[in-house]
Amino acid sequence: MKRRSEGKKRIAVGLAVMLALAGTGCASPQTGGQESAAPGTEAAEENAALEEVIRLSFANVDSEEHPVSQSIMYFADQVAELSGGSMEVEYYLSGVLGDEEAETEGVLSGELDFTRVNGGNVASWVPACGVFSIPFLFNDLDSFKAKMASEEVYAYFDQEFQDAGLKLLAFWYDGVRHMYTTDHFIETVDDLKGLKMRTMTSPLIVSAFETIGVNPTPINYSEVYTALQQGIVTAAENNMNALYDSRHYEVAPYVTGTGHLMFPAVVIMNLDRWNSLSPENQEILTQAMANTFDYEYDLVHEQEETALQKILDDGGMYQEFPQEQKEALQDMLDPFYDEVAGELGQEVLDLVIE
Repeated sequence: MKRRSEGKKRIAVGLAVMLALAGTGCASPQTGGQESAAPGTEAAEENAALEEVIRLSFANVDSEEHPVSQSIMYFADQVAELSGGSMEVEYYLSGVLGDEEAETEGVLSGELDFTRVNGGNVASWVPACGVFSIPFLFNDLDSFKAKMASEEVYAYFDQEFQDAGLKLLAFWYDGVRHMYTTDHFIETVDDLKGLKMRTMTSPLIVSAFETIGVNPTPINYSEVYTALQQGIVTAAENNMNALYDSRHYEVAPYVTGTGHLMFPAVVIMNLDRWNSLSPENQEILTQAMANTFDYEYDLVHEQEETALQKILDDGGMYQEFPQEQKEALQDMLDPFYDEVAGELGQEVLDLVIE
């Protein structure tokens, strides 16, 4: 209960600041589609006749240059095009409305319409998403993408999200996660023992890292750079795009290619807001998101390689985790797999596991 009220408070404060600054032009939202028409022109008169434009808000923690944010802009453009300008998505990037927790709370409360959140973090609201916390769940990107595009998988999780007051619009690709440390590469599973590592807050993720000997330390994403710099933690894990975007490699330059997690991200909408839309407008959003699916996957995957090269060019270091050590890591995780089956049930495991 405390976490929920704090999340609402943060998003309310963020929205209040946003609205106050919007009046000065300092924090106006960005939108997809056509630019505003000049006053007095024919286009402006046509716009004036469209007073009933449906405006939808979309918040995201990543910077404007991040491929996820680029995908949100693409989605906004798709909505504008498919609706003929009768629907408009206003997006707030770079975490200006808070972290993923605050944004999710904002969508739940109806103060925001959309957000995109990591599939592990959203398990706090939709426990079935805890299944995505299982390391080495997918063999490769193709099998991951096929599973996330499955109508059966979507239908199951959409109902789980609706039970929580949310509408699931899509599973996006969040990249492959690797480990990075402040002072050494991780070369064997023994190097993980006692390692104080920042992890996400999901209880199952914490449990997975405890199972392999790590000392997991959940810390808000915005605080990780300072925590690494000050030695509060000596390691963290994330995908390459996030690692480059956050500049964590400046204080934790030893990047080990563990590839331990391939997370989906979820694009979610307030369920009441979704239900308030006409079937025609729901179809526009559905089609716009379908059009964005391949774009997001391809862009995130392409920029993973680009991000790694930029990290190396900027002084970071990279080393692959040996395959035999990955296999040893999977063996160590057997008790965790049993824990997940007991907590989430066999149905969701059978649905998702390869």
